[in-house]
Amino acid sequence: MKKDYDVIIIGAGPAGLCFAKALADEGLSLAIIEKNHMKTLSQPIADGRDLALTRSTQETLKRIGVWDYVPQDEISPLREARVINGSASYFLRFADPHQAEGQAIGAFVSNQNIRQAVWNSLEPYFKNKKVTLITEQEVQSVGTEEKAGSVILKSGQTVTASVVVASDSRFSSSRHSVGIATHKFDFARTCIVARIHHEYPHEEVAYECFNAQMTLAVLPLNQQKSSIVLTLPPHEAEEILALDKDCFSQYITSSFRDRLGEMTLCSKPICYPLIATYATRFIADRFALIGDAAVGMHPVTAHGFNFGVKGAWTLSQLIKKAHCLGLDIGAYSLLQKYERQHRRATLPLFFATNSIVQLYSSRHPLLRSLQSGLLRLGNGLKPVQKLIMKRLMRPMPHHSERV
Repeated sequence: MKKDYDVIIIGAGPAGLCFAKALADEGLSLAIIEKNHMKTLSQPIADGRDLALTRSTQETLKRIGVWDYVPQDEISPLREARVINGSASYFLRFADPHQAEGQAIGAFVSNQNIRQAVWNSLEPYFKNKKVTLITEQEVQSVGTEEKAGSVILKSGQTVTASVVVASDSRFSSSRHSVGIATHKFDFARTCIVARIHHEYPHEEVAYECFNAQMTLAVLPLNQQKSSIVLTLPPHEAEEILALDKDCFSQYITSSFRDRLGEMTLCSKPICYPLIATYATRFIADRFALIGDAAVGMHPVTAHGFNFGVKGAWTLSQLIKKAHCLGLDIGAYSLLQKYERQHRRATLPLFFATNSIVQLYSSRHPLLRSLQSGLLRLGNGLKPVQKLIMKRLMRPMPHHSERV
């Protein structure tokens, strides 16, 4: 059966574009289908989100030729992370025990800069037709058969490929179309993101502060600024969004217990519904999920994009190896290997994150009494900390390594 493409990618978000960039030089015919128009992709606007990138994610972005397109002055190093319960001075500390003095364990980069960097890295491939970009087209349905995957567009056009890869958000319609269900965690919260300037230096430390019914993350950026991620019940979020700049700034300063002195809002607050998802399967015949379509993380770890890059890299390397050997790049056995590897990489941290959020957001008296004690226990359990840091820092395999 003759196919239109080797690989069709649904969704031109950062994970989908990274996946395309990882395969762009392999002699495969690639098509990306995106519902938005070209200007939205080529000139992404600020959406308030800042992404935490582990060292391994940065290394992968270097390998696929994206990292050099990120403005160096827009990369904010992260040296340490602290988890705080309420007004307590005690905190659970996360840092790489093997890092050299002053070495960063990761970095923060805005979602806008990441999107722009990946786009800029791929733009030459769009111009010379090595990668086909189909914009302003919505997917009506996806067909998964033994010989080929097919995508039917709302325009009526049908395109086929050896494998279809969906990266069209945690609310993926493509995932639904092929009958893959998800574990859905609706936290009944609204997430507010904004940038603030503060009186005292953050010393490249990120904070996650849990209070009953409210969580505040303060993520270090350059120039004595931080990105805040505030989660609240929807009605309370509406009240906070209605505050003027001075009142909003005072609210954040008070919520953070003056740890960084006076805080001043320096961007427009933007809100998002807080829903985490985890697909029950990552694959079907001739079909795979990557990015948020596979795993939509709670922002408490700011770790979602790392999983997106990890999945894109894992699947691209399996496809690349099969192509080099003259094998079927959409074979179910290949997709099964991807699913096993990506599930091992994501499942423990996904459910651990959700459990921590639920525990520290609870108003139940018994759970409230356990919260501070668990932070102390966490600091005492060095093997657990090392395991978490190992998962976060785990390097991606090189091209020549077994994937």
